[in-house]
Amino acid sequence: MYRHILIPTDGSELAHKAVNHGLSLAKSVDGKVTVLIVVPSFNVYNLPASRTDLISSAFAEYEKHAKAHAAKVLTGVADEAQSAGVA
Repeated sequence: MYRHILIPTDGSELAHKAVNHGLSLAKSVDGKVTVLIVVPSFNVYNLPASRTDLISSAFAEYEKHAKAHAAKVLTGVADEAQSAGVA
């Protein structure tokens, strides 16, 4: 039976339903979960050609935002899992 469930999420409302379902399933089989967050990759083509000299700083800003978003989502899921009694 299920012992370790992988739950992918992007932080959206629809993905949150999958998180809840995965946590419920894990609880019912006394399993554990691993949660994976997926964020879109940095798109260099979103920068105007006149700003290509700023690619490094734009990437750093994107990375900072992506890490903050991931931390927020994963902390929320970890709190939900803990209150549900799921490892």
